[in-house]
Amino acid sequence: MRREFVANVSHELRTPLTAIQGFTETLQQGAWEEGEADRFLGIIEKEVIRLARLIDDLLILSRLEAVADIPGGRSNLKECTQSALEVLEQKIEERGIEVDVEIQSDLVVDINADDLQQVLINLTDNGITHSPPGSTLFISGGREQNQVFWAIKDQGPGIPEEDQSRVFERFYRVDKGRSRESGGTGLGLSIVRHIVSRAGGRVTLESTPGQGSTFIVYLQAAK
Repeated sequence: MRREFVANVSHELRTPLTAIQGFTETLQQGAWEEGEADRFLGIIEKEVIRLARLIDDLLILSRLEAVADIPGGRSNLKECTQSALEVLEQKIEERGIEVDVEIQSDLVVDINADDLQQVLINLTDNGITHSPPGSTLFISGGREQNQVFWAIKDQGPGIPEEDQSRVFERFYRVDKGRSRESGGTGLGLSIVRHIVSRAGGRVTLESTPGQGSTFIVYLQAAK
């Protein structure tokens, strides 16, 4: 498993580095005079951002695996959802997506705010990425006995049944080309599962090709 992980990391790091090196060399060889400088610099910037996101996600995974227990805490689900949406506000506007939120204001869960927000940001970012422009992203939250649930439903292409059991694996992508084009690292859902399971919760997926996907997080309600 370690060898496979190192191989995957090496591949994911090499891809943006190769692009950065290639376009830098092209500029050094005189592309400035060909009117392509802005386009090449834009590609370089995009790959640098992608590389930074990959490193950030790897550091998060490393931190999660290095610590036996995640810090405890109590977090308000609606407040953390609003914070996550603020972080992703620009991407939501760029994609032209509507977000419909229905969460009770008194839902408090047994997990610290930083980890909860990381889960919500990753799942919301995933939903935005796979939502067609002009569509609606539905986010809801409520209670089920002694648990609190948070659900996000997109109107995207959905996930084939054969891929659904693997989407939480590191670096696994259903649509590899589209995920890389959007800047995805292939680690977001893996981080979600890791945080949620360590907090004593679970995350599920419901999806039908052509009808979108719904991710549901279940966490212990704070007493």
